[in-house]
Amino acid sequence: MPDLPILIGTHHKTGTIWMHGTFLRFAEATGLRLSALSNRGEAPPANIYFGHHSQFPLEMLRGVFRGLHVIRDPRDIVLSGLHYHRKSDEAWLHFPRPKFGGLSYQQKLNSIDPDDRFAFELKNAALWTIEELLMWRYDNPAFHEARYEDLIVDTEGAYFGRVLRFLGFDEAEIRLGTQIFLEMSIFGKTPKGDDPHVRSGRKGQWKEVYRRRHGKLFVEVFGDCLIRLGYEPDNGWVERLPP
Repeated sequence: MPDLPILIGTHHKTGTIWMHGTFLRFAEATGLRLSALSNRGEAPPANIYFGHHSQFPLEMLRGVFRGLHVIRDPRDIVLSGLHYHRKSDEAWLHFPRPKFGGLSYQQKLNSIDPDDRFAFELKNAALWTIEELLMWRYDNPAFHEARYEDLIVDTEGAYFGRVLRFLGFDEAEIRLGTQIFLEMSIFGKTPKGDDPHVRSGRKGQWKEVYRRRHGKLFVEVFGDCLIRLGYEPDNGWVERLPP
């Protein structure tokens, strides 16, 4: 077993439920303990700490550990959140908010004209998530920086196996963890049932939905974020979108 604490960090709509389920099952199968960090960064002692918003206490980050941090193309984060927030039962979506005239986030989103929902999501929940992505320190060698886009096409588990090796697991544990990863994965297929967390796992969905007005608004709000995160070399992608 790894002799260092393991930190797993994701962000909203970057495969959080997928990664949490995978590492929870893996921890149970290997006799490890996984603790999810609270909003205050608190968690019972564990071998694996899971941060749903990648917000780890400073004392953890200043210590010795191995970690995994997962991001996703922000353009797909907007789309995934837009669909999820319209029907999810997560508590924060149902609190009345003065800024929305007493409506909850979900009520406000569903009350808006369909053509305006993209802008609303982009300037609210997606904004909070993408700001988290941009505030993250990507130069910490203790973290393996992973992209959702690489995980969602890892249909044989080779990439995830390398992640587990980086985290300090031995070959037997890597085989077990890879098997669990594959069992928990959707690889672009909508699962059976009505799971609001998963509409479609495919990468690059924005290419089928975005029009030039969406791209221009995205750049207006987020500037060069795609360049900073390595998803685009420049903002020329906007002009290549359909009018």
